[in-house]
Amino acid sequence: MSTVTATGAIERELASVAGEEWVSSGNSDQYEINGVRPAWTVAPGSTEEVAAILRIANERDLVVAPAGGLTKQQVGGIPERLDILLRLERLNHVEHYDPGDLTIGVEAGIPFSKMQAALAEHQQWVPLAAPKPNAATMGGLLATASFGPLKSGFGGLRDFCLGVQFVTADGKIAKGGGRVVKNVAGYDLMKLLIGSYGSLAVITRANFKVFPKPRQTRTFICTFAGFPEALAFRDFILKSPLAPICLEIISPLAPEYLCDPPTPRDPDDYAPSHPVGNPPAAWNIARRAT
Repeated sequence: MSTVTATGAIERELASVAGEEWVSSGNSDQYEINGVRPAWTVAPGSTEEVAAILRIANERDLVVAPAGGLTKQQVGGIPERLDILLRLERLNHVEHYDPGDLTIGVEAGIPFSKMQAALAEHQQWVPLAAPKPNAATMGGLLATASFGPLKSGFGGLRDFCLGVQFVTADGKIAKGGGRVVKNVAGYDLMKLLIGSYGSLAVITRANFKVFPKPRQTRTFICTFAGFPEALAFRDFILKSPLAPICLEIISPLAPEYLCDPPTPRDPDDYAPSHPVGNPPAAWNIARRAT
């Protein structure tokens, strides 16, 4: 079978599973991973379709990369090739929500902000300061073990996850954990998947415990001439009766590292423009309180 014929056959198989409108060429900058573009992008509409696509890929020895909101797609090594980018944006529904039991179950492609909006109707939330909340998906946040400044007060996303449904590379649907806080479900497979960056399986659904949301919060930013003064103020806050829900010390050099440069910076070669011992600007402490 020629390459053109084989390519056409694979595309028809993918279309028979997800539908022609959800299979497309990956010839777009937004889908590339470290400069490597996929041959196809496929957006399945259910866990069963995810399993069918992975079975096709397994039988034909195709390379698959799962994708949510494409916010951390460039993390990791450069792939030798990429055949299928598995977009999970159609799996974006709340499966169940029990405000009284403080639990929620969602599909992996739901944006973090959409889930939080559903919880906000009952003054509840998942305490995570997710980067790019309108784009980041719950499956992607789990796969990358995402966390933010609220972790010191509440814990990380892996601590809130009660259970997951996932699909293995050979197309088998499995699950780990459960839907309630107290459950006994054998091996804690979900902890293995959290932080695996989609290399072990594709997460398709997840259950979380949720928390009452503070009725009011305030954020205060304090400026200091140097690092010692900032640390002294931090120690004062921690010893005081105040109980901040997060406290961040922000270096004046942080923008150099956190911005998106035109070209990647090699940490072995790049050095900040100002030595740490002689900061060019004031240090800041951002404190969020209830």
